[in-house]
Amino acid sequence: MPESDEIIIERSELKDVCGNPIFLDRELRVFLDDRPDVRFAPEGWVYLRTAREVCLLMLAANVVEASLDNDLGGLDESREDVEGKGQKEIPPYEGPVPDVIFGSGVEVIKFLLEQQGLGNALWPRDGITIHSANVPAAEWIESSLAGPLERHFGISVTVTPTGTKRHFAFSIPTDDS
Repeated sequence: MPESDEIIIERSELKDVCGNPIFLDRELRVFLDDRPDVRFAPEGWVYLRTAREVCLLMLAANVVEASLDNDLGGLDESREDVEGKGQKEIPPYEGPVPDVIFGSGVEVIKFLLEQQGLGNALWPRDGITIHSANVPAAEWIESSLAGPLERHFGISVTVTPTGTKRHFAFSIPTDDS
């Protein structure tokens, strides 16, 4: 068979939430959310459901961009029904509260900060977007990144707020600079 007609079949035992293969030898873009039935990852992105999966993938592969939800774990039954209309009121944000099963977007940021402190810069080259509707959590992430990264690690953080999303781009100094 001529080479031009050759069919290449690639397989991976690793799969994302939607059943798509995860190839560790490629640049990856990661979408963290717990609601694949409601929120869809952009085409070609790896859709993960837990903070732990994102952190492990960042250690094992070349994650070049990430989009993180903060409040993971599905429906939050602790929210109160507002005036009996079936709407849920979001309680005030009091800092990161770990979810034992799913974790949170904040935990991914804490992991990246911890790794940076150990000399292992895993910041996605093309940045991180926080797509959480929890504005106070996104603001907490922003305050956790901008000051400490610039002050302690010399990493420049650019924040671009677009509606309920915040995009963080990183300029990491190299040994050449």
